[in-house]
Amino acid sequence: KKFGLSQDKPDPLDLVARKRCMPIPSGCLIIWHPRLLHGQMKTPIGDPVEYGNYVGFFPAGSRSRYQDVCGVDELQDRVRSYQKGAAPILWPSFDKIQFY
Repeated sequence: KKFGLSQDKPDPLDLVARKRCMPIPSGCLIIWHPRLLHGQMKTPIGDPVEYGNYVGFFPAGSRSRYQDVCGVDELQDRVRSYQKGAAPILWPSFDKIQFY
């Protein structure tokens, strides 16, 4: 997990208690601000497989910090990602993408 809420840690904004589950019917499009806390429930083993697609938008061009963090131009990395069907090196937050 990149981030998570834990009942064992201080929660001065009472986020754990305010957490809501919102089942979304199939075929729906969901749009949210990237700073909105969000997540996905685990799918029970007997349920059908679920598929989704995440699409992100950001201003055209490259941010210099991207190259400072990973040594690759951001726009070139995004184009490579699209052409090769591979994940970019960093999240838009500049955190390295991890595979486990």
